[in-house]
Amino acid sequence: MAYKKANLSSGEQVVHVAHKHIIVLLRSALQWILLFIFSLVVAIFISTYNPPPGQASNFVTTARPFVQIITLVAMFISFIAFGISYLVWQAEQYIITNERVIQVEGIINKKEFTTALEKINDIQTNQSLFGRMLGYGTVELLTGSDSGINRLEFLDKPFEFKKIMLNAKNRYYGDASDYAPGGGRRYMNDEDKAPLPVQRKGVQAYAAPPPVIPPYQNDPRGYAPAVPAQGQQPPYQQQFPQATSAYQKQAQPATPQQIADSIAQLARLRDNGIISEAEFQNKKNELMNRL
Repeated sequence: MAYKKANLSSGEQVVHVAHKHIIVLLRSALQWILLFIFSLVVAIFISTYNPPPGQASNFVTTARPFVQIITLVAMFISFIAFGISYLVWQAEQYIITNERVIQVEGIINKKEFTTALEKINDIQTNQSLFGRMLGYGTVELLTGSDSGINRLEFLDKPFEFKKIMLNAKNRYYGDASDYAPGGGRRYMNDEDKAPLPVQRKGVQAYAAPPPVIPPYQNDPRGYAPAVPAQGQQPPYQQQFPQATSAYQKQAQPATPQQIADSIAQLARLRDNGIISEAEFQNKKNELMNRL
């Protein structure tokens, strides 16, 4: 059951919709499930039971139609009651928008509780042993006020709900990543690809994703990127092959200590992620062959 967009304010968008764990539905409808199973077993038994001829046989034959009708009515009532319980469970939603957190419940008589993101000071998540096993928990919103939404019990995937709520609040009001080079990340989830709108005090703009830095590879020094920027020349290339070859011919053989120092320097470059393991091994083999 989707939340009506007409209930949202201008510029407000639904980010995430969550429900209580399905164990809440099973617990509230447990008596109807048991009644349905019991009625089904009795209906099967009374339909297949054939006692030996006698008074018991006559009684079973007389009572069988009435028992079958009663079991069918009980099964129908339990089915309807379970359907109502499901609709009540489905109608109770916890909605995160880019401005607030909304709790909606009720089928005919609707109730709605709202807490603005700006009022949320902190978020606490609690999970019991069975909650960790089954995937539900309690999320508490610390707002400094008794009104609004303060406690969400038996919430399905509570840590995911908390993460999305914090991302929505950071995207609206900003966080420390805004001061990092390239600006803050403006995605609701780590898997999102397209930038989401940035809203700050009524101002809306679209932030571009951070620039993609090409990987450092194919460079014997480990400094220059493999793919140069558009309109620029590669910072490392052999423009003087004759001078380079002449220098290589005149180069003096390195001492074992110099080779050991070079290998240690390459190891530091590998540990810092500047060169790959394959490049380190190739260069190391070249240095060892010079011994």
